[in-house]
This record gives sequence, C-alpha cells and structure tokens, in this order.
Amino acid sequence: MSSRSKLYLRSIIITLLAMNAIAGALHLFTVKFELHLAWFIFPTLASIALGFLIAKNGEITQALAVQSTTDSLTKLFNRRFLNDTLEHELARCNRYKKTFSLIQLDIDHFKKINDQYGHSVGDNVLITIAAMIKANCRDSDIIARWGGEEFMVLLPNAGLSDAEEKTESLRTAISAHTFASVGKVTCSFGIAERNWIENENRDQVTHRVDIALYKAKSQGENCIKTSYYAVDKDAQRPTS
Repeated sequence: MSSRSKLYLRSIIITLLAMNAIAGALHLFTVKFELHLAWFIFPTLASIALGFLIAKNGEITQALAVQSTTDSLTKLFNRRFLNDTLEHELARCNRYKKTFSLIQLDIDHFKKINDQYGHSVGDNVLITIAAMIKANCRDSDIIARWGGEEFMVLLPNAGLSDAEEKTESLRTAISAHTFASVGKVTCSFGIAERNWIENENRDQVTHRVDIALYKAKSQGENCIKTSYYAVDKDAQRPTS
C-alpha cells in the first residue's frame, strides 16, 4: 500500500444535531488511520449516529407532545387537550347512548390573592387546588386548567348525581384547607350533564356549564349550581 493511502489523524469528531440543536457527538481517536478501513468505519459510524438521532428525535417529539397538551404550572391538561377530548367523548356518547358530566370551577377572589400576596403565592394556590382536584377524581376523569384561575373536569359515564356528589366533596375539601401564606380559599362550581338525547355539541355543553358557574359566582360564591338543558340551553351571561 502506498503512502498516499494512509491518513495520519489524531481524532475524528462528528457533531450530532437533532431539531437544529446539538444532541451529542461521536469521537473516534486514532494514531494512524488506514484509508481502506474507512469503508468499514464510516458506515459503522453513520449507522450509530443515525440510530442515536432517531432515538433522540423520538424523545424530543414525545416531549413536545406533552408540552402541547399540558399546563406548565399545574401539570394538568390544558384547554386545547380537553376540547379535543370532549369531541371524542361526544362521539362516543352519541354512538353508545352514554352520558357524561362537566364540572367547572373558579377560585373566588383570586385577583385579590395575587394583588395582596404576589403571583408566586397565587401560583402555589393554583398548584395546590390542582392537586386537590386530582385527589378527588377518578383515574378516568380528565382534569384541565381551563384558563387563569378556572379548571374543568370531564367525568365520563357520570350523571348529575355523581357529579354533584364529587363536586360537594371537592368544595368541602378546598374550603377546609389552609393555604400557605393565604389561609382560607374557596371556589365556585358549575355542573352540566350531557346525554345523547339533546345531542349538544361541545360549545353548547361548555356554555351551559359556564352559565352554571356564573350563577354560583353571582349568588354567593363557595357554592355549586347545576345547569339543566331545558332551562339553560338558550341562556346567556349578562354582558356587564
């Protein structure tokens, strides 16, 4: 073999990129690099690098999927995920003639908590209430941060009586709890049942539970109000 077939190198470093970010590097160290060995070494390195990048991209894709459906503060599902889940639940209920219920809750005087104690304390209240909701729900229930200080719970295969019992248990637990720095905090609750007979769509049933929550907020707070289809199907929140 002629001297031209030999390359004398100290090392080869291959930078690996995943999602336009450095994910790692392959470092091959050698004193003498025979050119004929490149036909074996470089394909091997390429295979290793490709396998690594496929695994890394899978991890990143999974992490992005979690981020897109999860509220970063409370670690509950976000509104987007619950809306998508509601569409699937509506289709399931229509097909199999099933019922589900929604619980919507809002922290009473939450702005005052933020103004008086600061947003970090307010965040801790949100995190604590999120944990209390989870502790009072089934594994099959879907819990989401609906927005700001509002939460929504989807109860598959649950009618009004089940929803009311669960909501009262949660209301009692929250009102009895002593929150760090704040003391006592209460929530107002709205409940709506959706069955296949009325055939409401997603916006209609979430509107009804919102109407029930508004009634609870406007009629004393720290209470539960239930929406009935015949009563609230055309109801509107006051504009002021």
